[in-house]
Amino acid sequence: MYLGGALQNGVVAIASTEPRYMLFGCNYGLFASSIAGSIFSYVYVPTSTTNPFVSNYILTISGNGQHAYVANSGDTALYASHDKLKSFQQKFPKLPNQDIPIAIYDIALSTDGSILYVMSLSRLFMGKMSTTAMDVWTELRPHTININPSFQSISTSTNGQYVTLISDGLLYISKQYGKTGTWHTDSKSPCIQLQRATISLSSNDIYAIANGYMCHTSDYGIHIGKISAPPLAYKAVAVDGSGKLIVGVSQEGSIVKSSDGGVTWSPNYYDWVDLVMSHDGQTTVALSGYSNNGFVAMTTNNGGTWLQTAYESQRSYTSIACDARCQYIILAFGNSQYLVLSNDYGKTWRQVMIKQGTFKDGPSLLPLAVSSSGKYMTTAQYSESDDSSGGIFVSSDFGMNWKPAENCPRQRWLSLAMSSSGKIQVAGPYRKFVILHVFFIMCLLCLFR
Repeated sequence: MYLGGALQNGVVAIASTEPRYMLFGCNYGLFASSIAGSIFSYVYVPTSTTNPFVSNYILTISGNGQHAYVANSGDTALYASHDKLKSFQQKFPKLPNQDIPIAIYDIALSTDGSILYVMSLSRLFMGKMSTTAMDVWTELRPHTININPSFQSISTSTNGQYVTLISDGLLYISKQYGKTGTWHTDSKSPCIQLQRATISLSSNDIYAIANGYMCHTSDYGIHIGKISAPPLAYKAVAVDGSGKLIVGVSQEGSIVKSSDGGVTWSPNYYDWVDLVMSHDGQTTVALSGYSNNGFVAMTTNNGGTWLQTAYESQRSYTSIACDARCQYIILAFGNSQYLVLSNDYGKTWRQVMIKQGTFKDGPSLLPLAVSSSGKYMTTAQYSESDDSSGGIFVSSDFGMNWKPAENCPRQRWLSLAMSSSGKIQVAGPYRKFVILHVFFIMCLLCLFR
């Protein structure tokens, strides 16, 4: 299904036990498929008088596709289908003798479709299925949460018994259908500013996401801790029935996966900006530079397995270089006077300052070069617009100390290359000329274009 290049706010719901049933909502409308996405059909949804349906869909679907619910974020109306996505009817959650005039911001449905949770910014309701419709409603009052809460998202287990609620960035969990007095959280947890959570089929493992990290609890919120997920700005997370297979999606579209409960992660889908390889081809070091959450992934068996490592202060990394064995690894990041260096195959990292001599504030340290032994290293400054960006800087002691290259003019240095011995180096500016650095005595060869 192609809808053009201006698709926005896309969201998908898939029936868990019969995945051929799918819902897809975006700024073009609501679409349904009963043949695993091969063909989508437009689904008419009645328009609310308070907030016309144009985008920002909230979707949920039962495991067999029989029941589905749709809301427009911030609207008061709920739309229900009980005929496997063929039609939707407008519904308003009702308490006995009264409507529930709430703006809906999230919904969660049990796998069998019998229990539905509806959340506003400060109120929470549970609906139960009668013979044909979701028409038995109860307002839940999780009093252990702030007196003036700000709810953000909700999820439930397959049977609807276990409920997670993100309120004011904290994860609250109920083991008894959200009843008062059954909500728990870990007040000492480092996990704050959370956005969304998901529950495994067994209900033992619960994962929550934030901007930059992922958290986990296996005791229903008594202890909530961070796990070693890649430091991305997460938007969604899903987990299989065992709680071991985890998939996270970042706001920039990166997809990450763990098959062992978050111990190790697949590095295949990150925002890679640069990589280097050892001379024997067994070791590859790949650099992710996403936002302020850059990190390094390394394989030492020709891509068989990968391990993640990163400098403790996350950066927007731009380039990487290493010696012949990738023992000495050096990283550059934007708009900084520092480089990040490891001399033990990425196990530990430290910052080294470059600011001196011809260093100019503003331009990034972008190009890098390292000799085969790691003894000689070179970096330079580059700017997108400034022709006199800055100088070239060299080290002859494995990156411990740096100094400006002699007789080197300020330029927009775009690239560097070095011979195996480190005795010959070539610096490529954005234009005008190339500089050869022989035995670390600068010789200018003006090769005007």
